Amino acid sequence: MIAKHLVPFSELIARVQCDPARKDSLIGLLPVLEHGHLEAQAFENVEALRLTDLVTFAVKEGSAYWAGLALSWLEAGFPIPVSLRSELLLVSQRSTLDQSLRHRAYALHRKIA
Repeated sequence: MIAKHLVPFSELIARVQCDPARKDSLIGLLPVLEHGHLEAQAFENVEALRLTDLVTFAVKEGSAYWAGLALSWLEAGFPIPVSLRSELLLVSQRSTLDQSLRHRAYALHRKIA
């Protein structure tokens, strides 16, 4: 059995902070979504991460994998920005995503309404 390899959260943040080119890039921060939102919010340098922007980016621009992780954060209690409402509706209508992901996005969309 192959174990899923996750970079420790503190190591991921250290890498992002050491590389100014990646610090402004949300793509470089997507692996933060592999950790729980409570862990991310508890980290001392979390304000530099722009977690709301990261979640929004993952929902709007990310693959099914990243969008799914972002939806998991929102379902687990991460604050849902009102600005994300229309994007959640678009995700719920994206036929390239699996049905369960679309249903999760629609449920979150309705939750904001």
